[in-house]
Parts: sequence; C-alpha cells; structure tokens
Amino acid sequence: MKAKQITSLSLKLAGIYSIITAIPLLKVFTEYSMMKRTMSGFMREMGSAGNSPNEIYLLIGALLPFVLLIGLGVYLIKNSNAIAGKIGDNDDDDDDDDAHENVTAKEMQSIALSIVGVVFVIIAIPKLVQSGINIQAQKSVANGMMSGNIASSTWAYIVGLIVQTVVGSALFLGSNGLASLWESFQKSRAMGDVKDT
Repeated sequence: MKAKQITSLSLKLAGIYSIITAIPLLKVFTEYSMMKRTMSGFMREMGSAGNSPNEIYLLIGALLPFVLLIGLGVYLIKNSNAIAGKIGDNDDDDDDDDAHENVTAKEMQSIALSIVGVVFVIIAIPKLVQSGINIQAQKSVANGMMSGNIASSTWAYIVGLIVQTVVGSALFLGSNGLASLWESFQKSRAMGDVKDT
C-alpha cells in the first residue's frame, strides 16, 4: 500500500470511530425528556416557574455534540482521499505502475500523528460542547449571576479540553513537520551512538 492509501484508510477508520462515538449520545435525548418532566414538576411545586432552566440550552447540549460527531465522521469518510493527498508529500500519484511501493518510517509516523490528532479532536468535541452549554444553562438559570460561582475546576477542565483540541489540530495539520523533526532526532541520536562506540 502507498502512504496515501494508508492515510485514506486511517481517516475512514477515524470517521467510523467518530460515528460510533456519537451513537451513545442518543441516550441524552431520553435523559433530556426525563429532566424536562422532572424540572417542570419541581418548579411547579416550588411555585417559581420563572426560574426554570432554559430548555433550548438543554436541547442544544443534547443535540450539538451528536450532530458534530456524525458530521465529522461523514466528512472524514467521504473526503478521506482528498485529505490524504493534502497530508502526504504528494510524491506518489495514483497512476504509478508500482502499486506495492514501500512506505517509509517517516511517512508512517506522519500518518500516525495525523490520526492521533483526529482522534484527540473527536474525543474532545462532545465534552467541550456540553461543558459550554452547561455553563450557559447555569447562567440562564441564575439570570447571569452565575459566572463568578462556576468552580475553578470546571474552568480548568474546559481549558484542558481546549488544549486537547489545539494539540489534536496541531498534530493533524503539522504531522509532516513533526515526523521530519522526529526523524532528524533519531538520526542525531544514532550518530551519537556511533561516536560512543
């Protein structure tokens, strides 16, 4: 297999993983309907229907991560060949006669870094969106006075998810550079081992 074919296959697998990751999020819709019934009954008992949580935030929090993951999965599956062409060095064309070209270690490292980056982003998407929606829902319940009361651990969690998304994107977009850097590091280390003997 050529590097472009391996990359395309890996991106398709990442797309399938994204879709599979989205499927358990469907349970949120049943939880949303149960929470809606519970909260409306609680608010009626308390006599304060004005402070009910904004249902649109609950619905967005349930729907948006699912839609984003499904969309990303479908996009990766449908456009894997085009993305693979942009990731690689574009030195292996589809009309080459040598279909069994060897893949170099640098190309495999680049492919692996790209796929790890995609998986980092896939894992972070639902958590990041749901955290943002939860904060918005909390603010709407407290009429905007909640911003000072959100725990610092929540902010640290969100910053961690943002860092995870940025690192995943950097791995995906900069995989060739990182693979070249790793290859030069390995060569310099090998030269140091030769000098020591």
